[in-house]
Amino acid sequence: MSKRIVPLRIVPSALFGAALLGACATSQAITVDGNLADWGLSFSGSASDWFTTKPGVLSVVEDQSGGRGAFLNPGWGGQAYDAEAMYMTWNTSHLYVAMVTGHNPATINNPAGNSYGRGDFAFDFNLDGSWDFGFATANRTGGIAQGSLYQTTNANWAYGLWSGPGVQGPSTDAVALTGGTLAATGSLVISGLQTNMGALGGNHWIYELAIPVSAFGVLWDAQGPNKAFDLTWTMLCANDILRLDPPVSSVPVPGTAGLALVGLAGLGLRRRHRG
Repeated sequence: MSKRIVPLRIVPSALFGAALLGACATSQAITVDGNLADWGLSFSGSASDWFTTKPGVLSVVEDQSGGRGAFLNPGWGGQAYDAEAMYMTWNTSHLYVAMVTGHNPATINNPAGNSYGRGDFAFDFNLDGSWDFGFATANRTGGIAQGSLYQTTNANWAYGLWSGPGVQGPSTDAVALTGGTLAATGSLVISGLQTNMGALGGNHWIYELAIPVSAFGVLWDAQGPNKAFDLTWTMLCANDILRLDPPVSSVPVPGTAGLALVGLAGLGLRRRHRG
């Protein structure tokens, strides 16, 4: 079984000026349809497929391969549980997210049969270990509605299996909403089966979503997020995890206030577990 991790696409925090203009936001809306062409992505079965985005798109990429027993970190599962890539951009009205995974969204959640369903998107503003918002990818118990954003505390989440690589719980990786306060209704499309994505092959599915940024309240302003945050996605076992850290925005959305760049916090792409 083979495993290869595609390097993260990182804009170093030391780069200030024109190279970062537009790196935080785009003025163009994304069509939420499960097709990533409007993100600039064109898949042709090569390693560069993951990185051909338009300006203004942030990304984290980790494409792996292997059979069902292949180690992913922190758990196992190979292509069937591979969390492969996440993309993000925003404008003055919406935050847009796209995520690609080898995990079939129709997978039945049956832990006794070693089968785990799809998870929800989890937000940690201030990077303090508190899960502040969750975006539901499925209808869940307690009235959680697919395609909606909820304001949460850590008590409103179910958690994964792993406390560290290959070490079972207790876990701090949020996997699915169990409650919360409805903050907004967004848009969500989950694609059908996709192939020919990246050099390692296999089956893939795309999640594409839009969230009204007004739902984040004082955490988001006309320039974008004013607090550092993580956006995390994984399946219900958390065998493989994608975590994207956008920068705190100091770049106005194109078309406003002259594209001044003032004190941009560094772009960091972190993954895995909290200390």
